Amino acid sequence: MALMRTRRYPSSAGSFVTGAEETSGVVAQRGAAAAARAPGMDIRIRELPGGHSWQVWSAGLRTELE
Repeated sequence: MALMRTRRYPSSAGSFVTGAEETSGVVAQRGAAAAARAPGMDIRIRELPGGHSWQVWSAGLRTELE
């Protein structure tokens, strides 16, 4: 987070995936995504059905890593 406040990353991209039922994770995801967008990163966020589980993570990997 400190580096993103002081540098630019216009050629970087990323994806944040969280289970929609994991309230604290969704809040953290949105904050991290905003912090990553500020220095120019191309960021996608995705909230999938479920909580903090392998089912959400594996679905996130399938959808985000083509």
